[in-house]
Amino acid sequence: MALAIVNWNIAEKSTWFVRLADSGSAVAVELYVTQADAEAQTNLQASGESAGYGSGLEVELTDAAGELELKTAVDGLKKEDTGGAGADAMTTGIAFLYDGTKDAPAWPGLTNFLIHYAYGIDLGTPTEISKLIMYDNRISDDWYGGRDDIEIWASNDNVTYGFLQTYSNPARSQGVTELVFTTPATYRYWKVFCSSAADGLWVDDGYWCQIAELECCGERGSTAPVSLFQEDYSWHLTVAGQSEDDTKIFKVKEFVEMDEISHSIYRNSELITARATAEINAHTHAAIIRNISLGTHLPEIEVGDIAELDSDRRGVDDLSQVYEHQIVGTPDSLVSEIETRKYLELKR
Repeated sequence: MALAIVNWNIAEKSTWFVRLADSGSAVAVELYVTQADAEAQTNLQASGESAGYGSGLEVELTDAAGELELKTAVDGLKKEDTGGAGADAMTTGIAFLYDGTKDAPAWPGLTNFLIHYAYGIDLGTPTEISKLIMYDNRISDDWYGGRDDIEIWASNDNVTYGFLQTYSNPARSQGVTELVFTTPATYRYWKVFCSSAADGLWVDDGYWCQIAELECCGERGSTAPVSLFQEDYSWHLTVAGQSEDDTKIFKVKEFVEMDEISHSIYRNSELITARATAEINAHTHAAIIRNISLGTHLPEIEVGDIAELDSDRRGVDDLSQVYEHQIVGTPDSLVSEIETRKYLELKR
């Protein structure tokens, strides 16, 4: 079985790029608004996961707004011995701080986190950040020597930095320290500053720690939140898939097949507006077509008129729109033949 979309129940009138992948225990679903984002897994709009593998698996999606994502850095920063103040400008061009390897340069790479040293990254533009992650080359979970204070400073010009927050002996696991901000802030340049250390430098189990990587995380901010097309169903889509199925990206468009708005049935602004509203609201629909022969000819019937069909015997009483009108027969026996249409909304 290949990964596939079985049903669709999302109300937005838009084109979606849906990424289906094997999460290791179920089918993972991610929604994007462009093909490039779906391929790179950037700017996620919503996501969800099925309960296991199989067919007809219901998936309820959660908007990406509020979730954190890694913000891309364009440069690394460093400042040695700032004299006790974290406000100093930083030296640029420190590539290893954002190269993704999370490996510190070989000794003596001069990346030791000594007291009054600072390391940072440039995000290219002011970006709202909620958390900064610091990676070092040590793997113990414990600090050596007691209290160490780390400060967060930020700037928009790499000339003047402002103080944001202090972390005293922050929690650390396997060489990873997550510094979560009390309040998110928006700046371009970010740095961590060692303001105090029990042994004059940042150490672990007697060894000097070298900074290997810095990462900034901020909220994704979904631009196209999802909502249900049919509220009677709790799922946004149903999918099919098995373990180890290859990842696939589907382009999902609205399945509307209404006639072009240039058709003569849409001959005035009111009908054009009505048709456009119907198209937006209906999403997917079926056209119910009736061909009716009248007992006489009625020249006054025009395309676009509303026709009421009322039949007690057939149990029919509904309205539809005249789509075509022809007068046929002989001069002494003319009748009107009309084609009417109405549209039925369908669940995708």
